[in-house]
Amino acid sequence: MKFDTINNVKINPNFIYNRFDLINSDNNEVIEIDMSEGKDYIPIHISNHKAILGIWLKHINNDVMQEVTKYLFKRHKQLRYIIYQNAIVDSKDAKKHNHFNIFLPFRYDELQKRISAKSRYTLRRKLNIMIRDFGNYTFNEFEVNKSKRDDKIESVINEYFEFKRYTHGVEYGLSPYEYLEKYHVSNIYVLSFKNITASILLSCEQCPIAYLENLTYNHDLAKYSPGLILYDMFLKKLIEHRKEELYLAGGDLEYKKHYGSIELQVSDGCIYRNRYYYYLYTIQRDIFSFLRTIYAVLPDAFKKIYRRWRDKT
Repeated sequence: MKFDTINNVKINPNFIYNRFDLINSDNNEVIEIDMSEGKDYIPIHISNHKAILGIWLKHINNDVMQEVTKYLFKRHKQLRYIIYQNAIVDSKDAKKHNHFNIFLPFRYDELQKRISAKSRYTLRRKLNIMIRDFGNYTFNEFEVNKSKRDDKIESVINEYFEFKRYTHGVEYGLSPYEYLEKYHVSNIYVLSFKNITASILLSCEQCPIAYLENLTYNHDLAKYSPGLILYDMFLKKLIEHRKEELYLAGGDLEYKKHYGSIELQVSDGCIYRNRYYYYLYTIQRDIFSFLRTIYAVLPDAFKKIYRRWRDKT
């Protein structure tokens, strides 16, 4: 197994199958791995004492991973640790979780065949009920242009903030365009009925593989399932845009489990040069996991208090 490094490379999203180059815009390099079965490439971002591997949904043999980390620690003397996310690796030290992705067909009717006739009927029925109750719907798509601000986009994101604040108690503390830049949102989809916004979906579509950044809905219309209706429309648009695949990240939300989605077990890991730092990392990770478990139990009570206060004001 031989290694070589290609410096000052413009890493394209399609090359590494994720948003690595968007999140890490400079100081990148690519490791070329020459193996008996052929060559492979791994993009790397170096930031002071830290290196980030761009291996989202990439299958990495454990032996290869060990050799890659040895090579990086030897090449970059200042490195203390190397991290990666959503990689398909077999490592006992990594945090494992699930991840959904969908390979998109060439035609929308092929996608529809992946869900049951009952599910297709339910979507049509709920949309027709909304039309009956609120009038004809509007489905809008906005493309984000960082150099040209759009008042409509700002209005949509402010409404998105309102939805998330109500349903999850989330305060982002960002302006609309700060949020869009931070999360690399390229496209926004909105389902509305006259002057009522039903649901909003944000996506990253910089390459043939799209990423669903967030999907939210108007809580007052929850019984109509406006989020599911918009999600179906969004998938149709991705096919029209000739996207090849959609990343949905992890979790247990029901909508991620349909349309032929694939659920994989992936890993997030941190590899330290010194075992002392590794032990500190595992303690920190376990504490963080404990706090997240506690937080997961508490939000429902806080949301009820918040909603009561909101309804009174």
